[in-house]
This record gives sequence, C-alpha cells and structure tokens, in this order.
Amino acid sequence: MKYALLLLISLLIVPSARAAGIALSLSEETGEFTYLLGSRGFLEGGIDVGFSALYNRREDVLLSAEVISLGQQAELGQPWQLGVGAKLFGARLADDRELTAVALGARLGYIIPSRIAPMAFVAEAYFAPSVTAFGDSQRLFELDSRLEVEITPTALGYIGYRLVTARMNDTDDDVELDDNVHVGIRFNLVPLDFRRR
Repeated sequence: MKYALLLLISLLIVPSARAAGIALSLSEETGEFTYLLGSRGFLEGGIDVGFSALYNRREDVLLSAEVISLGQQAELGQPWQLGVGAKLFGARLADDRELTAVALGARLGYIIPSRIAPMAFVAEAYFAPSVTAFGDSQRLFELDSRLEVEITPTALGYIGYRLVTARMNDTDDDVELDDNVHVGIRFNLVPLDFRRR
C-alpha cells in the first residue's frame, strides 16, 4: 500500500529519533494505533513525531504522520502550552476512493492542578485546503480534544472526542472518517515526570 510506504519514508527522514511510546484509542466505531517518537510528558516543550493508523467500522483506513513543535510555557511555570505542527494524511475509503493531504495545525494544552493525579486538557486541530489535498479529496479537517490523566509514571489514560472529515471531489457532502468519543491509553518507554511541576 502506497500510504504505508509514505510512512516508512517519513520514518527514514528522522533517523536520529528513538521510539518513545505507543498509544491506542478505541470508540464504538473506530480504533487508532499511534507510534510515538520523542513523546513528551504533560505539556512538555520540544518536538514530537508520531505515526498513526485509524480504522473505522465502514473499513476506511486513514494513515498519518505528524510533527509538532511544542512551547515550553509549562516548564516556565505557566499552565498553558501552545504548539504548531504539520500532518501528512493518506487514506483509502471503503468505496476505493483515495485521498492524500498535507495539513497545518496547532495544539493548545492546559494543566489542571491536582494533588492526586496530574491531569491536562489538550486540543489539536489540523486543516488541509484544496491546494494541499490530492487524489479524490478537496480538503480535510481533523479535531482532537482529550482529558489526560497520569495512571503510572509510564502510562496515562485519556477520554476525548475526535472528528475527521474530508470533502471529496464527487460530492458537496463531507465524508466522516471519525466523529466519536473515544477512550485511550498511552505507554511511554521513559517514565513521565509530571509531578515536578
């Protein structure tokens, strides 16, 4: 599949990065697996790279590769964090239509003070206009928001909502690849250190 090859090429572009974790999120209609490089703790500054595969009940498959630069506001004592990034999407829909898109986006995070378990609210949005959408698609939009809670130093759980829509060439209606509340868990190969803040 050419999209799998695309992700493999992306992996080769970042040879100095090392695996940092994996994440799995599930809803009634979708499942998403994410392989993380340079994964950060709650609102920790730096650059994150991630590769994801999403599958839904209609048998649509959406692959993506993301790179995002995160600010260090939380490390400077601020509860907010801002980040900007880019995401490459490739999908094959159940009706054999294909799409490829390059999207720009942003992340907004907020640490919720807690003495029991560190928590954070994170929201991300990506948009690919017609100029960077190819194949059978005209544009693509993704919104992902979640509440994260540290479970152990190497794992966090989250509940969130994800919306992924694409406008295809042959219709004025958007195709929804995901529009669901999901739960998930992320495992980190390096212990997280949220409590230092």
